Amino acid sequence: SKYVSRYFGQPAAQLAVALFGNGHLVSQPDGTTAITPAIAVQELTDNLDLVHKNILGLEWQNGFTNLAQGLALADTMLSQGGREHARSAILVLSDGKYSFRHQTAEKVQEVKDKNIELFMAPVTEVHGREIEDLKRWASFPWQTSFQQIPGLQALKHNANTFAQRLITQFCPNSFSLSLQRAQDEQKQYMLVRKGGWPNDSCATRSQTA
Repeated sequence: SKYVSRYFGQPAAQLAVALFGNGHLVSQPDGTTAITPAIAVQELTDNLDLVHKNILGLEWQNGFTNLAQGLALADTMLSQGGREHARSAILVLSDGKYSFRHQTAEKVQEVKDKNIELFMAPVTEVHGREIEDLKRWASFPWQTSFQQIPGLQALKHNANTFAQRLITQFCPNSFSLSLQRAQDEQKQYMLVRKGGWPNDSCATRSQTA
C-alpha cells in the first residue's frame, strides 16, 4: 500500500506476485521426478489495489521452499510483461530456506545474467549456511540487497518499519509523498505532471507582440 504506480501522470511501477513454498516431488510418466512449479498469483500490473488484494488472499502452501521454481516464474513474468526500459528486480520474501542448493544457485545466476536485480528478505531468526547463501545470491553489494527480518513476531509488531526498509532498498527512486507535499507548500508551487501538454479547456491561450 506504500507504492504509487504513477509518477506525475506517467507510469512509474508495475508489480507481479509469484507464490512458492508449494514444493512437492511429483512422479513423471517416464519414471523421473519433478518439483511442482511456483504459482502465478498476479501478472505485472500497475493496479496496486489488485496486487494488494491478491497478496491478502494468499494461503500457506504446506510444501518445501522451492525457491528455484519461484525465481523461474518471476523471471518469466518479467520477460513477458516487463517494460523495455524499466528496471527489473525480484524481491524474495521467504522463510530463509531453500531446497536443492545447486539448482537454486544456477537459477540465481541465470537471473543475474539477465541484469535482473535480486533482493532477499528472509523472515527467520536463524543464522547459518542458508542465510549466508542468500546474502551471496543477493545482488551486489548484499548490504543493500539483503534484509533479514528476525522472525514472524518481529514482522507482526514492526511491519511498517520493515516495509519501509524493503521499499527503500527495492525501489531506490522512491520518495516520501508527505515530505514532497511539505516542500511544495514551502515553495508555493508544485510539479503536477511530466511529459504532458497544456489543454485549451484549462486556460485561454494568449500571444504578445
